[in-house]
Amino acid sequence: MKLETLNERIQKAEERIAKKCNTIDKKLSWIAKKEKALETLSGDDRLLAECDIENYKDDINRLRKEIEEIRKSIEGYKDQLAGAKAKADTIKGLPENLKRMQSELVTAWDEYDTKHRDFLVKQYSELGYTAFIKKYHWTAYEEKDKTNEQIHAGNVNDAEALILNLINRVRRIVGDITDWSGVKANAGTHGFTVLNGFIQGTQGRCSVESIGAGGYNIQRYHIRVLVHEIN
Repeated sequence: MKLETLNERIQKAEERIAKKCNTIDKKLSWIAKKEKALETLSGDDRLLAECDIENYKDDINRLRKEIEEIRKSIEGYKDQLAGAKAKADTIKGLPENLKRMQSELVTAWDEYDTKHRDFLVKQYSELGYTAFIKKYHWTAYEEKDKTNEQIHAGNVNDAEALILNLINRVRRIVGDITDWSGVKANAGTHGFTVLNGFIQGTQGRCSVESIGAGGYNIQRYHIRVLVHEIN
C-alpha cells in the first residue's frame, strides 16, 4: 500500500476518534444536566430522565469500544507505514545495476502484458462471453479490461517485489549489505540485464547468479536469481 494512502487512512481514523470523543463529551454533559434535573423531577418525568441517562451511558460505552477498535486499526496502519517506508528507502537506495534490471523488467513486462491484453480483447470480440470464459477462464476475462496504467503499476510492484526478495535473501546470508560493487550487470541471452558476482555483508559473503528466460511472445520474460553462501 502506498505511503500516501496509509497516511490518509491514519488521518481519517484520527478524525473519527476526535468526533467520537466530542460526542462522548456532549453525552457526559447531557448526563450531568439530567442528573441535576432528577433533584426536582418525579413520576413519569423522572423515569424518562433516568431512561435517557442510561441510554447516554450505553452510547458512551459503545463509543469508547469503537474508539479502541479504531486505535487498534491506527496501530496496524502505522506498522504498515513503517514497512512501506522501509521498502521505499530500500528501493530508493538500490545500486545502479539493480535499478537497471528493475527498469528493464518493467519495460519488458509492460510490452508483453499490453500485447497479451490486446490479444484477449480480440479473442473476446470473436468468441463472445461464454466461449471466451470456457477457453481462457475468469482471470483472462479480468485481464482484458486492464488499462495501460494498471498494467504498468502492477509490473512496477512485481519488479520491486523481485528486487526486495533478492535483497532479503542476501541479507539472510550476509547480514547488512556493505558492498555491492562485486555484482556486475551483464546482458543475458535475451538481451536483458542479468546480475552476477559477489556481495559482502557484515556477517559474510555470498555469490549472486541470475538467469533470464522467456520473452519474445513465447512466454513472459522472467528472471531466476540464485544466491549462494560463500564459506
